[in-house]
Amino acid sequence: VSRPIREVAEPCQTAFVEMAIRHIVVVPFSLYDVVVGTLMVAHRKDEPWELESLRFLESVAVQVGVEIANARVLEAERRRADELGLVNELGRLVGEHLEPRAVLMTAATELARALQVARVHALLADDTRTRLLGVAWADDLVAEIELPLESSHAVAEAVRTRAPVIVHDAETDARTNKALVAEVGARSLAVVPLVTRGAAIGVIVVVE
Repeated sequence: VSRPIREVAEPCQTAFVEMAIRHIVVVPFSLYDVVVGTLMVAHRKDEPWELESLRFLESVAVQVGVEIANARVLEAERRRADELGLVNELGRLVGEHLEPRAVLMTAATELARALQVARVHALLADDTRTRLLGVAWADDLVAEIELPLESSHAVAEAVRTRAPVIVHDAETDARTNKALVAEVGARSLAVVPLVTRGAAIGVIVVVE
């Protein structure tokens, strides 16, 4: 939008006049057809903006919109890496601690608050390695839970591979237990194995 200063509403008009500005142009920054900001450029010439200058500013705004999108993607990836790093560090502490259940309770609580997620499950495998026993944090409450290992393919995969498993769509991903997903209202989840001496002894499940 290009306007002479006389068409700008007060109190902005007075401020522009005091700076001897004659014309301004405002170009939106758009991401996926959603305006996320604006670029405003002013000049002190009596002549209005030339068409070539307006086209240049529009191209600049498009490029800035692309850079904003890239920056947001990078920030999201950095945040996810930080979160997984925190989960992995807690997993290491659980594996080394002599009283793992106490650490599980602390880990579930602190992770849920740090990551600002709805639920965190911290679970250890029993002696038969067919069940997972531990705690679940939700709504500032911690409760004991029990989960058959094979009831969730995502959990079983994390234990088997000793590597994190990320599920972006819990409702449609074949690796999730749909009954559990519906019960806790999960949209996505991350399953991080607790590994000590090269073996997975349990998992931390972060639910969103």
